[in-house]
Amino acid sequence: MRIYISLIFLILVSCNSSKINKDYDEIKDSRFKLMFDKFEEIRNVQLAYYHFNHRYSNNFTELISFIESEKFPILTVKDTLVNEERIIMKDTLSFVKVKDSLFKNSDNYLNLGSIQINGKKFPLELTLTDNQNNEGQDKQSFKVKIRKEHLLSGTDKDQIKKEKITGDYFYFDSKKDKNPNFD
Repeated sequence: MRIYISLIFLILVSCNSSKINKDYDEIKDSRFKLMFDKFEEIRNVQLAYYHFNHRYSNNFTELISFIESEKFPILTVKDTLVNEERIIMKDTLSFVKVKDSLFKNSDNYLNLGSIQINGKKFPLELTLTDNQNNEGQDKQSFKVKIRKEHLLSGTDKDQIKKEKITGDYFYFDSKKDKNPNFD
């Protein structure tokens, strides 16, 4: 009789454990999507900022101010050949706000520096790095990261510990990645 009770107990524990893992995986996947989308927004804003300022920003307040105040020019470009000399003429047709170009009818940019999970905001960290490329020229890059325990808050503590074996952060590094990375 004890063997049957032990066997039933093990089956219940095993089923419960696989349900916890499945629930965790579903939550993790949805949070990763949230993180990827946020990192992509930041990358797009940083690229626009770089276009205007020839450098990246190291703080979200500056990026938000940029989004609200700057405008992209809408250009027409004419390329002609005169006496075998190529002439490129550019003319500005109008301007479009960075906000309208990158965020359409949304004010998501106001929360650029954080990710909201279950009603709680968790901060992102933004850092700059100065590097040299193969030709010895200075090349700036940026890194955006979020603590793993923040992104996975409210999930199983043991699963978070497993995630942290490889490091404390999930991150996107503009120097190395086109997509978010994990460390």
